[in-house]
Amino acid sequence: MKRKLISIYLILVSFCLLSPKPVSAIEENSERNNSYIYTPYRYAVPSPLAYTLHKAIGSRELGISEEISPVDVYATKEYLYVVCNKTNAVYVLDQNYLPVFAIREIKGELTGPNTLNAPEGVFVDETGSIYIADTQNRRILLLDKDGNLIHEYIDLQIQVLGKPVDFYPTKLVVDRAKRIYVIGKNINRGIIELSKDGEFNTFLGAPKVKANLVDHMKRLFMTEEQIMRMEKFIPTEYNNITMDASGFLYGTIGSVDTEAIREASYSASGSTAENAKPVVKLSPAGEDILFRRGNVPVIGELNFLYGDHSYCVDAAVRADGIYSILDQRHGRIFTYDMYGNLLYVFGGLGQQYGSFSSPSSLCYFGEHIVVSDQISGKINAFEATEYGEYLNRAVKLDYDGEYEKAANLWVGLARKNSNLYLAYSGIGKMYYRDKDYKNAMKYFKAAKDTYYYDKSKEKLRKEAVTKYFPVFTVSVVLIIMLYKGLMVRKGVKRVAGIKFKRSNRKRT
Repeated sequence: MKRKLISIYLILVSFCLLSPKPVSAIEENSERNNSYIYTPYRYAVPSPLAYTLHKAIGSRELGISEEISPVDVYATKEYLYVVCNKTNAVYVLDQNYLPVFAIREIKGELTGPNTLNAPEGVFVDETGSIYIADTQNRRILLLDKDGNLIHEYIDLQIQVLGKPVDFYPTKLVVDRAKRIYVIGKNINRGIIELSKDGEFNTFLGAPKVKANLVDHMKRLFMTEEQIMRMEKFIPTEYNNITMDASGFLYGTIGSVDTEAIREASYSASGSTAENAKPVVKLSPAGEDILFRRGNVPVIGELNFLYGDHSYCVDAAVRADGIYSILDQRHGRIFTYDMYGNLLYVFGGLGQQYGSFSSPSSLCYFGEHIVVSDQISGKINAFEATEYGEYLNRAVKLDYDGEYEKAANLWVGLARKNSNLYLAYSGIGKMYYRDKDYKNAMKYFKAAKDTYYYDKSKEKLRKEAVTKYFPVFTVSVVLIIMLYKGLMVRKGVKRVAGIKFKRSNRKRT
């Protein structure tokens, strides 16, 4: 009974939502440019604000007199870690963004200096151990939760094309097996994988670069040295790395191909070229397994009339599959669900409240999104608005398979934002789970969700076959039996009509 009432309510309330509504594109410099979303037709249209600035932390809040230049942020459940390459320190803040302690001098027996030198990255494992990419000291430091030295990874031997290269670690993460994944400055063969002991294992996830026939012909007449110098075949360099709760790596690539990404902005999301992917999700084998099933490609900005494409410098992932990418060029955060559907966009460059000068990194700290700005020297903590909170909750319910509960939220979200095509898809999933494929197709069509529309269509076809095939089979059998019965009856009549002549032969 309850399910029927919910279905009737959804049909009545969302009837008006399915009717086509004109959407107006917004200008780059309009008042609403800090909060918008892209439609399946690639129009930037106004959207309710999903996040607003909660708090801005600077030198004064950290209790120091020097100007800071934060380049990386990382969060655990209890603490926020901020890397500053200008003051050569890692600052640790609590859940109220109050300073707990700072890591400046390293306590313990070291081969190198006992101070940090322009560090650029930090990671904290499940035990509280702290890994620091001490960039200009060309080492990785492993500290305990209080900042005391456990191990110093120094003089690491990294080779590219058979030749040793200088190792300047910038960003890093560590998996449960204590393998260290590192981004190395000026190393463009992929992400460096180190063993627990700091030995080089392999390069992971090297972006693929396609060469044309002319380039292949040239290589036939080149020496080995000339081939190695060919820029056309050098993979793109990663600029950041993060890890989700399941241990999958997400890497961001700033130097994507301009022409390829412009082409991707007009193409289907699932057909994005390798050299037009600013963010990838890597399998253990180094293959990109990021879902790209949304209405728009996962490339950040789509409107190039007022500027260049997005320059992505970091990504952050929630436990429910929602992830955000940071566009440094435009100062914006683009957030997607695990399937690549664009949820919201916020931020922007400028001096006004909640804007950035040069954002450098982001992470999730509880329900907050924290963004560091290395030019303004601020760490900005954003909190979800009511709209953003409902949207995140609806996505999580979908992620957990609670489509009926999510549908109630999707209806409300669609009423707040008629440009949120994902809301119609969310309602369609409820009907899909209830095996009401006809209604599901209606909502998936409104959402431009071709993936689930095709699945619903296939299910409806199978359902029709299952429903009518027995009737069809029985009908065919009856027709065959009736036909045979008529033929037998006709044959009997013909036999009955035969006249037998008496034989004139006499019996002997």
